[in-house]
Amino acid sequence: MQMASPGRTGRSRYTLIVLVLVSITVVTLDFRGVAVLDGARDAAMTVIDPVQSALGSVFEPVSNTWNGIFEYDDVVAENEQLRDELDELKGEALEEESAQEQLELLTDQLDIEFTAEYETAVARVVSGSLANFDEYSIHIDKGSSDGIEEGMPVVTGAGLLGRVVDVSRTRSVVQLITDPSSNVGVRLGASQDLGVGHGTGRDGPFVIDTGIELDTSIAEGEPVVTSGLDRGLYPPGLPVGKVASAASSDAERIQVVDVDYSVAFNRLDFVHVVLWTPEEQD
Repeated sequence: MQMASPGRTGRSRYTLIVLVLVSITVVTLDFRGVAVLDGARDAAMTVIDPVQSALGSVFEPVSNTWNGIFEYDDVVAENEQLRDELDELKGEALEEESAQEQLELLTDQLDIEFTAEYETAVARVVSGSLANFDEYSIHIDKGSSDGIEEGMPVVTGAGLLGRVVDVSRTRSVVQLITDPSSNVGVRLGASQDLGVGHGTGRDGPFVIDTGIELDTSIAEGEPVVTSGLDRGLYPPGLPVGKVASAASSDAERIQVVDVDYSVAFNRLDFVHVVLWTPEEQD
């Protein structure tokens, strides 16, 4: 096969370049309205069209890729914006759900029948520390500036929670009745027998181990409330819980009564401080 000589190849390339330049010049003049060049324009376009098609086939993938890069960035930005809007909507939904839950909790705290004759202050259980806390104490966001004093009972809509044992201007410490050292004078709902009980820890029952005689008839589910005896720590009638079981102690001639608490101590949020102190019984 005969190969093209370098000189011929160079001349062909030169000729092609000249034709392209001439064609571009003609097309430019045509765009400017030089009518005499209409025929030359057609000839120029005949030369340019194959070249334009060839160049287009070469650069079209590059152009598509370049455009795709910028369009991809736009898609990513749009997706990020949509995700942000979705997160915002989820946040608003959670806030509404939380507000509804708080409203329900507050509603449960309204019109507590067993504190109807006492003035109360609504408080919220908060984090932080005023003293050396243990598992038998919490603190609330009300203090002396709200009329809170040491010794005041603290309740929920379900029953007795504990009593205030320390007060600052804006917060107070509450000792829970789950504390084994927290003694509470109580009365059985059916027999009206009086006794004294105490906590046995968060997971244990309230135990009445003083005062209930052997011949007292005790029923499971019987309500247990504070007795309100003279100089007692609590006013009468605050629910403590319900009888779970009773066992006789022949040696001490009493019955030991286990009581399930009325209050769920693992679900504390809003509470009521009863604006009452033991001194008011004197």
